[in-house]
Amino acid sequence: MSVGSLKAYPSRTSYLAACKLRLGRGPTQNEAKFLAEIDAVMALTELTDHADTTIDALPYGYCRMAEVARALIACPHTLFLDEPAAGLSEAEMEMLARVIRTMKQNGLTILLIDHHMDFLADLVDDVVVLDAGQVIYRGDIDGMRKDQAVISAYLGDDVEGGVS
Repeated sequence: MSVGSLKAYPSRTSYLAACKLRLGRGPTQNEAKFLAEIDAVMALTELTDHADTTIDALPYGYCRMAEVARALIACPHTLFLDEPAAGLSEAEMEMLARVIRTMKQNGLTILLIDHHMDFLADLVDDVVVLDAGQVIYRGDIDGMRKDQAVISAYLGDDVEGGVS
């Protein structure tokens, strides 16, 4: 038996393997269907031009998109994204935001955890802020920026005007 990483295979090949794993089978007559699903996910995540590039050779922002694509191949009802914008450039964050907006418009429920408030501003419907594991705010992002409990917990009590 040999062990390998899907990162060593072209993006499209690793996603095909993920599709097959989703069904718990080897090759099937559904390969054309899987390839169509993969092409749709790669288009959504802006990876079409990188279909034959190994994932470990992709620029960092596209590696993050490949992670999102890999999750989407599983056809989730809810997608959990933990710090997806961490380490991304402004251009890469804009690309990620486009992808998230499209997924949201397509009806996918997304739980997004991130500390980039400007990134989150036009992506989220509700914000939940935790401090020491306790909910200290729940509401819209504009209200969160002015909430005294959030300001005290994350910036100290002497900040005027709220969180930006």
